[in-house]
Amino acid sequence: MVWWREAEETCIQDGSMVPSLAIVAALLGACGHAGMHMVAFAEHVGVRSSSSSKRLDQPSKNSFEIPEARTIVDYRAMLEQNGPVVAFFTSPTSDACLLAEPLLKDMAAKLAPSVHFFRVQPAGRGSQGALLTLSRELGVRSLPTFVVYLRGEIIDRVTGASSVQPGGALWQTLQRSK
Repeated sequence: MVWWREAEETCIQDGSMVPSLAIVAALLGACGHAGMHMVAFAEHVGVRSSSSSKRLDQPSKNSFEIPEARTIVDYRAMLEQNGPVVAFFTSPTSDACLLAEPLLKDMAAKLAPSVHFFRVQPAGRGSQGALLTLSRELGVRSLPTFVVYLRGEIIDRVTGASSVQPGGALWQTLQRSK
């Protein structure tokens, strides 16, 4: 598996043993590997927990579960919270969403209670078609997408798993909104 060796060499040459999610995504996108290869690669480079029995989508000890809006009523209720609110548009079948979720849970744990997070699965089991319509109206074209609200108004829209890394675009938006 040449792509695996190239990724390791890139990380070592860069001086960091844990590459950014952007590097992981670029390497996987360039070689066309996904699914189990993505999970195996993410674990190898440290994106996922070091415990081999722990799945990628399980939260770390420092994180908590992010509530889900399954209806438009739920969605609107989530926006009524004080402070910044982040709507996490996701899918359980998206490899990028699976990579972003543990990082987002850690972010939510660190920023709670001043920042509120909730997940939206526009085409997910149990969700209504109205959420799919809402995601289209909000311009959600790829997953994961993070829509940031302040006092019910959209202040930013960030796309991609790399945005939830420390120092990433979502972190920067939330720092500016405080």
